[in-house]
Amino acid sequence: MLYLIWCLLNVGVFLYFVLICFEAIKIIRERIGVFAAVIFVLGLLSFTNQSNSDDEHMESKSSNVKTWRFLPQDSLATTQRYSVIVMYEKTFVSNYNLEIGYNLDEKTNAVIPIDACSYLTGIICGTVWKPTSIAVNKTPAGNKLTYVINGVVDWKLLGLTLDSQPKQYSGTTLILQTDH
Repeated sequence: MLYLIWCLLNVGVFLYFVLICFEAIKIIRERIGVFAAVIFVLGLLSFTNQSNSDDEHMESKSSNVKTWRFLPQDSLATTQRYSVIVMYEKTFVSNYNLEIGYNLDEKTNAVIPIDACSYLTGIICGTVWKPTSIAVNKTPAGNKLTYVINGVVDWKLLGLTLDSQPKQYSGTTLILQTDH
């Protein structure tokens, strides 16, 4: 519920900011001139046109979510890749998800983790999830994987980070091998 309230607060503050900007443009146009109003608008637009390429939770120069790899990429050329998605936290408006890529050992049929990434789905407004580390390990049972996810939730208002909340999640997921 806190996420929904924070999202509504963000939307309300943004709409109020837009209203203030229209009033400011009107006053600038009347007192200084049209050219000054155009420069003011261009200045405001430059602040909103920020790229995600420098975000820590994104792959470098890509729109893909950062992925942690547990095996060298060249060792996976001939193996089949499967994946499982684990929803490890559910809020009122969004879900925290972990996608684990894995393959099966040809001899023992044991699960071998390949890579993992964590991301949010749903209404994401005013918060940013930044995973800092993901560890996935196989269990002695052979058909389960354990995971530990560390990260930070940034609580933002009009693009400014007001609070950073560290989070840690851990758990186990069962891999059904009958359909592989």
